[in-house]
Amino acid sequence: MTVSLFDDFHEMVVEIGHDGRRVIAVDAEMRRFPKTTCQGAIALLQAFVGCTIADGRYAIAGKFNRGPHCTHLIDLTTWGISALQRGVEDQWIEIALTDPDPDGRQSLDLSVNGEMALRLSILHECLELPAQHAGQSLFGGFTRWADENFSGFERDLWHMAQMAAFVSHGRAYVVDGPVPFASADEPSRKGACYSYSDPAYRTALDIVGYVRDHTRGLPPRDRASERIRGQA
Repeated sequence: MTVSLFDDFHEMVVEIGHDGRRVIAVDAEMRRFPKTTCQGAIALLQAFVGCTIADGRYAIAGKFNRGPHCTHLIDLTTWGISALQRGVEDQWIEIALTDPDPDGRQSLDLSVNGEMALRLSILHECLELPAQHAGQSLFGGFTRWADENFSGFERDLWHMAQMAAFVSHGRAYVVDGPVPFASADEPSRKGACYSYSDPAYRTALDIVGYVRDHTRGLPPRDRASERIRGQA
C-alpha cells in the first residue's frame, strides 16, 4: 500500500508492506519538508511493523505518542492501514482550502476520486456549515468530537480536513525565508513533532526554499511520483 502527500509544504511517500493480516515492512521517502532533521523520522515508522490491519487506524494510532514522530508520516501510515482495512486499491483525495477573507471566513472542499465528499464553511477556525455542526472548533476538542460523531472512512476524511486547516496556517507566514531558524529558537513548540523533539531539536534548522504556492491549483497528478523512487 502506497500513500503519498503533496501540498504547499510537503512532498512525501510511505509504502506499507503487508501479508494481508499484519504490517511486515514500512518505508518512506521525504522529498520536501520543513527542517533539516525531518528525514530522521522515517526510522521511527518501524514501530508499525507487526500491527494487525484489522485493528484499524484508530486502535493502532492510539498506541503511539505522536510527538516524537513526524506528524505527516504517522498520518500517512495510519491512513494507509485504514485503506488496507477497507480493501481500497486506488484513491485520490484532494483538499482545497481558501485563505481567510477579511471577515475570517474560509471554504474547504474535499473530493474523493473527483467527487465532492465534504464542503465546509469555516469562520475563525470554527465550522459554520454544515449548519448541524456550526460552532464546532477545528482545533480545541475536535478529535474527540469527530471520533464521537463519525466512523470509518468518513471519520478519516474529517481528520484529513482538520490537518489541511492546520497545515494551511503556514501560508500566513514566511516559513522558508533566507535565514534558516533553529527549532531550538522556538522553545514553545518543543515536543510538537520529530524535529522539535530531542535529539533532533538541538540541531534542526529550517530548509530554505521548500515552500510551493499552489493558489492556482495543484499540478496534474503524476502517478510515478507517488511511489518511492527506484521502485516499480
